[in-house]
Amino acid sequence: MTVVDTRVVGEAAAGRSPGSAVLVAEDARGTRLGFIHVTEEQDYYAGPCGHIGDVVVAPGVQGRGVGTALLAAAERWALARGYRLLTLNVFVGNARARAVYERAGYAPETVRHLKVLTSSRTVDGRT
Repeated sequence: MTVVDTRVVGEAAAGRSPGSAVLVAEDARGTRLGFIHVTEEQDYYAGPCGHIGDVVVAPGVQGRGVGTALLAAAERWALARGYRLLTLNVFVGNARARAVYERAGYAPETVRHLKVLTSSRTVDGRT
């Protein structure tokens, strides 16, 4: 995941990814506290919407409202583009992040199930 995230966020930060942006949180001295990567995504039912690809808060400042401020910035970004929806994905086991998102008004909508396939066998057992 790190390799892909580094590439995708780097492209957005460099302006090489149309429809995407990296919003950075800084303190009064200019120290970077975190960032949020936002992009346009096509919702199957609603059409174009905003999507949060990554939220990163620096160690040592977690729990101080940086994530909440970044989410608010992402919402402003999405609204400025006329999007009705702003989506994000979070791992089921990431209770801390899920709590932050839910306090900010995000609600679970679907559960994605994943199965890692390890052979060429089909579901019925035939190859």
